[in-house]
Amino acid sequence: MCQLVLIVGLFIILVNSIFSENVDKTREAETSGSDVVKATVEQIRDSKIFPDDNAFLRRLAHVESKDGTDPDTYRTGYHGGIWQVSGFKKVDLPSTKLP
Repeated sequence: MCQLVLIVGLFIILVNSIFSENVDKTREAETSGSDVVKATVEQIRDSKIFPDDNAFLRRLAHVESKDGTDPDTYRTGYHGGIWQVSGFKKVDLPSTKLP
């Protein structure tokens, strides 16, 4: 009986350690580091939304915030994140009649 309890306990510890390391940091607020940037860029690349961007997003994160490690990345009142996105500007395009 004691061996069974020990085996079950070890199994629970093993399962917990496996799953605790697989936390998706890309979904957590105010995370930083090159591992977070690489994972985010990989998710975007896997979605096939953009063609090959020549590592533009990766380089942008490094230039704008040193992959989120710059102390000003998550400053009060600003929510631009690792890529320091201030917002999107609305662009009025002339309407085009479709044939």
